Amino acid sequence: AWQLGIFSTRIPSPDIIQHFLSSIPSGYRIQRLCLNKFNILPSIKARFENSTELDLIGSQNMIRSKYGPLFKTKLELADKHSLSYVKYVSVNDMLMFAYKLDRFNRHRLNPQEISMLRLIAVNSIRYRSGQIGAAYDSHNNLCATVFFLIFRGRACILHAAASSEGLAAGGI
Repeated sequence: AWQLGIFSTRIPSPDIIQHFLSSIPSGYRIQRLCLNKFNILPSIKARFENSTELDLIGSQNMIRSKYGPLFKTKLELADKHSLSYVKYVSVNDMLMFAYKLDRFNRHRLNPQEISMLRLIAVNSIRYRSGQIGAAYDSHNNLCATVFFLIFRGRACILHAAASSEGLAAGGI
């Protein structure tokens, strides 16, 4: 597949985007055009899809102010206990933690559910539609894990587990 893009240190104006699009020879057709919310072009006749908007530039306090009071208290609690979030945790670490130390769920996973969760997790991570995150305390002990699937810009938590320390420290 042929791909072409504009990379800029500042937001390109609609005129630059329009010039870019008009520079593509007519023999080529555009299958997919990904623009951010600042580059909406009203003259294009196309189907628009909404995507996820992440604010990665703003300060942590500004990002935190957008969420509700329960989420804010959890973040403050996690900061107070020096929890750190790590993205890529192995499937084995997540399952062993969930099997041995989970105090978040009332129902313990049986062997059949563990093997099913293992297959779903491995395949979703392989095809980049899933992710496992974990929270570690200040002593580098695993205190919470979460496995979620991502589809069309939305994340759905499939399984979460936390130790009693992770629950008290705001890991989940």
